[in-house]
Amino acid sequence: MPAGRARSWCSARCRQAAYRARHRTTAAVLTPLPAAGSRTSSGVYECPGCGDRLAGQRRCDTCNLFARRLDEGGHCPSCGDVITVHELLNIE
Repeated sequence: MPAGRARSWCSARCRQAAYRARHRTTAAVLTPLPAAGSRTSSGVYECPGCGDRLAGQRRCDTCNLFARRLDEGGHCPSCGDVITVHELLNIE
């Protein structure tokens, strides 16, 4: 019998697997995150040339200019016009 402590594992690989099994945390079931969208897709923009409002689009089709961002928003549910969230909620 060799001197020293008896081995508990046959190899370093088995020892590492046992360590990982002991320290493994059970992951809680997470709800999936919504699909990542760009900031542009939810924004309202206004063209500096013609003054048209654009929903989710940075470049004006008419003037071919980049529009400036007003706020978050989109199309109005009742009339279909492009409106910001602050205008919809009447926030000053």
